[in-house]
Amino acid sequence: KLCGREATMRRFALEKNHSLGAGGFGTTIRAYDRAANTPVAAKCISLRKMSQERVDKEVALTKRCAHDFVIQIIAAARHHDDYYIFMELCHEELFTLVERRGTLGESEARRFFTQIMRAVDHCHALGVVHRDLKLENVMLTKANSVRVIDFGLAHRFKQGLHAPPPLLYHCCGSRSYCAPEVL
Repeated sequence: KLCGREATMRRFALEKNHSLGAGGFGTTIRAYDRAANTPVAAKCISLRKMSQERVDKEVALTKRCAHDFVIQIIAAARHHDDYYIFMELCHEELFTLVERRGTLGESEARRFFTQIMRAVDHCHALGVVHRDLKLENVMLTKANSVRVIDFGLAHRFKQGLHAPPPLLYHCCGSRSYCAPEVL
């Protein structure tokens, strides 16, 4: 009988030559979920570049924030020096759409913004702050619905009944999206 991670890895067929994107710690490729008979995205993170603890935290916080407008994690497993996070497959980045069109109409932009804010509000209600929200971390489904992705820099704070969340002092995120006072 296969152990959990071996069974997970056998459940998915990786399409290593079909890249969907790349980041500082790994790449996202297309994969196929044999159990659900559907294509998925597989985020492959090199454990030489990121610790197992940080990857586990990203998976846990993403799962904690389950919502219609947050990416759904299907499974996750370590394989040698890589960690795979299998997620629902989206159509394209919001950044790519804006770049391709140049602008979005007001009603479409309002709809995307409302969906993103619903996701952010949901995460905050659960005590999670994303800390790297940008166009590149918002995906679009084929139905043109948003999915917030990449909780790699996210932080969970303890919630009190009347106490505001503590201030976070660690500077993180993407420099081009940072507020001037943070820089």
